[in-house]
Amino acid sequence: MNHVTVPIRGGAGNVDHIFASGAHTDVYNTSTATFYGTYDGSTLEVTEFGTYESTIRATPRTHQATITSDGWTSGSTVTFMINGSTYGGQFDPATGQVSTVEYRCSATKLDWLSGGKVSDAETRVSTNP
Repeated sequence: MNHVTVPIRGGAGNVDHIFASGAHTDVYNTSTATFYGTYDGSTLEVTEFGTYESTIRATPRTHQATITSDGWTSGSTVTFMINGSTYGGQFDPATGQVSTVEYRCSATKLDWLSGGKVSDAETRVSTNP
């Protein structure tokens, strides 16, 4: 299974902090659900623990945002389980990769879109602007 991209799903429960400056931290902890995938009859589970950082710059007029990857913080870990066997992993260093995504938002919800469909939904839990 080396060097194969496996689509995964799941992973709910991580907490995003999006600041007015555009700074974004995505925190994965013990309450974050595992990601799951399958490839060629093999099952894959991925558990992430730590903080992923990025910078978001939104253009409200076009509902487009650029996201610059700042990477995972020191001490962040990833564990893979393939067909019941567990393997430790590591995160690649930050690449500064920039991606452009579509979004829609309200006062309480942020939806990231792919092909016009919701690919990830964020729900506001704080009461502070």
